[in-house]
Amino acid sequence: MMTAIRYFFFFCLFFVSLTARPQSDSLQTAKWLDSALFYPEKQPFYLGKVAKIEQRNLQNKPVLADILALRTKFELRKGNSEGAEKLVLRAKQIFKKEPVLLANFFSLEGSIRATERKFEQAIHNYQLALRLYDSLEMRREAAYVKNNVANVFFNLNDFESAYSYAKESYEVVHQLNDTVYYPQIAAIVAISEAKTKRIRSAREHAYTAVSAGEKYHLPVAVILGKYALGDVFAQEKQWDKARSQYSEVVKQSEKLRLFQFESYGRIGLLSCYVSLHMYPEAIVEGEKVLALNKALNLHYSDYTIYQQLSEAYYGVGNYQKAFDYLRNANTMYREYSSVENKKAIQELLTKYETEKKERELFQKELVLSRAVTWILALLFTLSLFLVLFLWWRRRNRIRLTTMQLSAEKRQLEAFVEGERRERERIASDIHDGIASTLTGLMLQAEQTDHSGGLNEFATHLQNLRNEVRLISQNISPFNFKEEGWNQSFQRFLSSVQSAKFAVHFTAKYDEDQLNNQRGMVVYRILQELIQNTLKHADATECELLILEENNRILIQYADNGKGTTEQELEKGNGWQSFLMRLTAINGTLVVADGSFDGFKIDISLPKL
Repeated sequence: MMTAIRYFFFFCLFFVSLTARPQSDSLQTAKWLDSALFYPEKQPFYLGKVAKIEQRNLQNKPVLADILALRTKFELRKGNSEGAEKLVLRAKQIFKKEPVLLANFFSLEGSIRATERKFEQAIHNYQLALRLYDSLEMRREAAYVKNNVANVFFNLNDFESAYSYAKESYEVVHQLNDTVYYPQIAAIVAISEAKTKRIRSAREHAYTAVSAGEKYHLPVAVILGKYALGDVFAQEKQWDKARSQYSEVVKQSEKLRLFQFESYGRIGLLSCYVSLHMYPEAIVEGEKVLALNKALNLHYSDYTIYQQLSEAYYGVGNYQKAFDYLRNANTMYREYSSVENKKAIQELLTKYETEKKERELFQKELVLSRAVTWILALLFTLSLFLVLFLWWRRRNRIRLTTMQLSAEKRQLEAFVEGERRERERIASDIHDGIASTLTGLMLQAEQTDHSGGLNEFATHLQNLRNEVRLISQNISPFNFKEEGWNQSFQRFLSSVQSAKFAVHFTAKYDEDQLNNQRGMVVYRILQELIQNTLKHADATECELLILEENNRILIQYADNGKGTTEQELEKGNGWQSFLMRLTAINGTLVVADGSFDGFKIDISLPKL
């Protein structure tokens, strides 16, 4: 059973390596060659079909390479290694300047040497293929070749090395999501794991092969997976389950005319029957598979068949045949498992791995050196670009900020100017309309009757007129044009001063610094401050200073009320209007932290 697995494994890997690039003409060629193999009497007809396909693809090198590879496989299956070698030599000449295609024929040459049991030469050819694939960074194709290397170790009974290469190959094709071949290779890995007692992992990979094969409609993968499960059950000595899996392999292979897989299914059944001491059934299966292999010219598994048939014939008392088959088995075993072959192959592979690592190290150093140069150049370029970009962005940001501030300033100025004009209009209407009418009524009342009651009415009219005039002045102090801003401020402060609230006003600045807009804003700010003090502060006095300091106009206001904080002020709508007006004339303010009694604020305006 051990050697059957070796040969089965080899055939599957060989099958993968020869069918790596399926195309329409390639598939047609495979069909004709299969027909030529199974119907020898019609072989000239089918080979003529293949020759026509080859002739029309002489200029299509990828397809031509597939056709020559399939023909090489055909010759090998016929047992004509000499004919297969001639095809490989022709292909190597045609594709000597096509490393991608050439590598495949180095691998095929390795397979030819393997069929001739020249394993050391086979490894040498596989190494040539691997070097090309490694240099081209073709990981998938390199993985296929490593499968073939694993097969050589199977033939030498070195199952650990075989498992190592098979697993490495599987990991690559699975990572690349090679859905055509990773299910098949999963089954091959399962077989190698079963032989090295990795039963749990073998079972997982076998089920992976079956499920993925069914998912992607790959009957070969399903067949291989079931064969791997048969091996797993055989290792566990669950012979009935193993026989069931092998029977499925035979059944499905016959249905699809995959006679090579049928052969290995029957070899599995042969081993099960021998283990169950069902010797007559074992002899029937053994003779069938020998006949099938002879028709297919597949002799990789003859060792196992001879060994199992020897035991079966011994079991039924036919000692002569038992001896003959055992002698044949021992002869094949010595040829396949010589110590010299193992040692030479290990030395070749060690040399290859060493050279590969040295090349990889040199390549990494070269790449690193180039990368450092490029990185330095790139860093310099990026640094220069970054500096230019930051300069350009900063310039644009300043320009945009300036434009935004200018637009906001114009908007605020327009707002303040519009507010001023509207207040002047309303104040003028009140002064010229309501106040004038009240004055006329008061004079008329005084001239009409001097009785006490009418005098009292005239007094009320006088008070009403004075109140209207005060409202008019508060809305718009239009008399500043005649009296100046200081007089307007003083007049307003006098109107709010009383016995319960004293106002102290000091002004030491050039009134020309307060133009129409700035003066109106300062007037409104003073109104807001005084009104807040009267409404909320419970203060008895306040102080207002307007001074010149360096290049600015400084306005200081303080009261002796209960004080407040800037956070509290921000809650009111009046404060927001206050700030908007101040921003319109580029003013700034500082509010005291409230740690002392009263409220204090410093307002600063730039000089004109």
